Amino acid sequence: MMKQRQTMAGFTLLELMIVVMVVAILATVAFPSYTRALKKSHRGDATTTLLQIAQKQEAYYARNAIYANNFSDLGFDSSVLVASKVVSQEGYYQVSNAAPSVNSYVLVANVTDLDGQDSDEIKRFRLLSTGLREHSLVTSGDADEDWDDGWTE
Repeated sequence: MMKQRQTMAGFTLLELMIVVMVVAILATVAFPSYTRALKKSHRGDATTTLLQIAQKQEAYYARNAIYANNFSDLGFDSSVLVASKVVSQEGYYQVSNAAPSVNSYVLVANVTDLDGQDSDEIKRFRLLSTGLREHSLVTSGDADEDWDDGWTE
């Protein structure tokens, strides 16, 4: 009687190592792109908050013929205010009124370190009462050369 050889089903160690290497290479390439896209998507948190505050400023101006000097006059309560700055809804930015005046406002959204958002290339967004929208790649400085037109790059 002849012995029948049993075949084993499964993968060899070499095949598994090749699969692990391919997955590692794909992850190495994909992860930085994913984090860059995630940080870029969080920029909407800043722009949305800036537009909401600007809308409240314009409504305040329509009622009082002056702009509000502080955010509490606009109806923001202590749950979103930190050191007289409005924390954006998702927490990635803090918005301040950089030049409070009864005739104009300059809203600046500064990036926070939440989830590493501070490593994003765009550090600040600015909205002026004239409607001008700008972004900055540096964390401080208000010279005109520090700001670029638009909210996207």
